[in-house]
Amino acid sequence: MLVTELDADIRRFEVRLREKVTGVLGGRRGSSRKNTQHALKSVANLAEAVDDQTVLGVLNTLTRWTARADTVFDPDKGLHRIPREPGEKEMRCPYCVYQTMRWHPASGIAVCINPECLTDNGARPRWAVEYTVVDDELKFTWELCGAVA
Repeated sequence: MLVTELDADIRRFEVRLREKVTGVLGGRRGSSRKNTQHALKSVANLAEAVDDQTVLGVLNTLTRWTARADTVFDPDKGLHRIPREPGEKEMRCPYCVYQTMRWHPASGIAVCINPECLTDNGARPRWAVEYTVVDDELKFTWELCGAVA
């Protein structure tokens, strides 16, 4: 869905920017790969002729899309199984008891990916890692840090 979302958004941006520049509301390009490439180039060119606020709106949308795409296409930025010592069992979610805890390295937040897992107040649980030093050894534990509704 990310690809089709980008295709639709870039065509919508092209029409909106062209209208701002020319004052004429035109139609969208077709859905071919070539048309997507042309629309991307057109948006970059049209962005030079519009106000900064409009460009920032386009950039914010593309930045959000890029962040979501990174979690899919760049595994280093996506969700991972929680690190553990060799031989240790995988951590289970304290709420649903499944092995569905995942960690996002960039944010340091862990979440349960089970869509049916909810806290007592009906929100999706999430945890932050808590680092401590015990007997000159670094230890970490996961502390509930709130929930995502």
